[in-house]
Amino acid sequence: MAKTGRDNYLPEEIIFIVLSWLPVKTLLRFKSVCKSWRSMISDTQFVGAHLSNSRRKPAVLLNFVSFDRHIDVHYTPEDSYRFYLPPNVNGMKYICSCDGLVCLSNAYCDVIYIWNPLTKLLKLLPRPSKNLKIYRGLLALGFDPISNDYKLLRIAGVEAELYSSKADSWKHVQVPETLKALRASSKVVNAKPGILYMTSGKDIIAFDLHKEVFRLYTIPPCKMSDILEFNGEAAMVFKSDDGSALSLFVLNDVCGEVFWTKLLDLEFDDNISRVLPSLATAKFVTENDNEAKKYALRFHGDGKGMVIKYTESLVYLQGFQRQVESNRYLKQ
Repeated sequence: MAKTGRDNYLPEEIIFIVLSWLPVKTLLRFKSVCKSWRSMISDTQFVGAHLSNSRRKPAVLLNFVSFDRHIDVHYTPEDSYRFYLPPNVNGMKYICSCDGLVCLSNAYCDVIYIWNPLTKLLKLLPRPSKNLKIYRGLLALGFDPISNDYKLLRIAGVEAELYSSKADSWKHVQVPETLKALRASSKVVNAKPGILYMTSGKDIIAFDLHKEVFRLYTIPPCKMSDILEFNGEAAMVFKSDDGSALSLFVLNDVCGEVFWTKLLDLEFDDNISRVLPSLATAKFVTENDNEAKKYALRFHGDGKGMVIKYTESLVYLQGFQRQVESNRYLKQ
């Protein structure tokens, strides 16, 4: 007996699961297959399932070169794509990323865009309420799982503000007196859900996106990296007391008791000057004479390209608009 079309039918639940593991570029093409697939792929439940699956995949490294206005997305050393910034987005110097969203900012951190480079959706944020012209401020994008809200922390001098994507507005955040003398670096990671970590000299500054409070942790000596994210934990690389080994430690805070736990040893090279704060599933990026090792990624020019961890996604925010198209998009 010949099989009917109904015999070859796949349940919608199976289609949902299969599609949720596919790359964003493929899903955008599949939106044109039929109305039901377009509706499924655009649904917030699917976007969340796809993001959850993307987090389980080997991480991607994203390298931003401001003077040439492009971002290189490195899936593997052999497979990378170059995205040029939208032509209407100018003067961007710094980036940070969370769940596939890329935050672009000028040097004063007061002209700010949030962009999904894969879906080509973009939003210009309202100006911060504190109009402080502080050169080289700090921006950190994270997700508050309790409020289900993407939030952006802006630190300018001793002032701090927090942007809520749900409210589409900024609010002042109290900075404790003990932190006002510290200067946070531009390297920020999203480790534990809802917590941003950044380094400041011999300390780690943590910011709780839901409680909207800062906390300070002291860094042990012999550090070889800024703060890192490893398997959902805040981590750092330290050199042993005798200088013969490099090891990865994670930060633990259990009911206020703080301690560091060693996870693994790294391949040691006497010429390594520091470990850059980007790693992709135990593939560390180390720096020596502007050369990235252990992950065959060369820095552009003088080595000042910003390298961050990136997770591709379909995530979008209220107020996103289609970016102005540019023909400067190519596979390397």
